[in-house]
Amino acid sequence: MQDTLNAALSRLADAITRPYWQHAEFLVGALISAFGVYFSVRAFTEARKAKKAATDAGKIVRMQTVTVELAEVSEKLDRVPSDISFDDARDLLAEISRRLRRFTAPYRKEVDYAGTITELKDALAEAKDALDAVRPTDSQGESVAPRAVYNAMESHFSGINNIVADLLGLFEKRSTDRGVETDAI
Repeated sequence: MQDTLNAALSRLADAITRPYWQHAEFLVGALISAFGVYFSVRAFTEARKAKKAATDAGKIVRMQTVTVELAEVSEKLDRVPSDISFDDARDLLAEISRRLRRFTAPYRKEVDYAGTITELKDALAEAKDALDAVRPTDSQGESVAPRAVYNAMESHFSGINNIVADLLGLFEKRSTDRGVETDAI
């Protein structure tokens, strides 16, 4: 019993007098902690890459959605009937104006799109002015000058459609050729 106690006290004295970094338990704990830090840094780095990839993919999907919507607007502008009434032209202009402004708003300050979007807004304003100029003043106004609304609006709708085509090209180029830059949207 005395020997066991002396052996235990000897081990205790050895453990107290030896520096803690020389103990096997400390070295094992330090090694496990180092692996933990290493894997935590790797996980953080991978998570950051995954977040960037998801953000870029989201931007590409948004651009492709806008491209589809712009194509729908372009199709509507291609199909303006020659006997369009003032009310139908007003409704069409209001619809395409609202849709184009909504779709282009997130991109209006970007260098690649700013000039084209400004051109689009100007063309929409000119089309509104042209439509106001052929507003019927009485109930027989449209029947007195058939196709007056179409003749007044056709070139404006065509011009807007050309600008929409330019925007389509810019969006398609950016989402397919170069990819999406992270600071874009």
